[in-house]
Amino acid sequence: MVYMKNLAEFDVVEKVVSFETGGWDNTKKGMYRIKDPFINFWFRFVYPNMSDYEMMGPEEFYDANIAPYIDEYFAPTFSEVCLQYLELMNKMGRLPLKLVRSGTWLGKNNKIDIMAADTERNILVGVCNWIDPVMQPDVIVELTAAMKKAKIKSSCIYFFSATTFHEALIKVAERDERFTLVDMNEL
Repeated sequence: MVYMKNLAEFDVVEKVVSFETGGWDNTKKGMYRIKDPFINFWFRFVYPNMSDYEMMGPEEFYDANIAPYIDEYFAPTFSEVCLQYLELMNKMGRLPLKLVRSGTWLGKNNKIDIMAADTERNILVGVCNWIDPVMQPDVIVELTAAMKKAKIKSSCIYFFSATTFHEALIKVAERDERFTLVDMNEL
């Protein structure tokens, strides 16, 4: 723990704790992640593949060790961008709730990308899709299961997609006022 504390003091790592809900028995206690983007990139792609790095040219190394995993690497960053969008909309008064705190719920087997609450503990949840070419309607089932584990209910649910939404998900959102779809054009 001394090492982690020292790394945190130098802004190399940060401790991420789960958004507080009633579902503590299904929640991770917390986890550390590398905060600095350059160091994170180095230890994710370069350091574990040093032998390839020394033997290959830059393009070949990128194609073999970075390109297949780059979307997975950027997915958490997209969640941060989506949260910043909600914070901006909150400041402008364009959300159905006046949010006072936000974060991520980290379950033992699943997670909720964005959770935010107002002063009366009304909750807004968000799901962020960076990887899949089309956000599928089964995301509703997955979110509902995660919300059950977190022991929360929400009447304000945002789906963020870097690409597009499946037609069935669009139709559900048109019929159900709880759901809001946000794509890259709106972000």
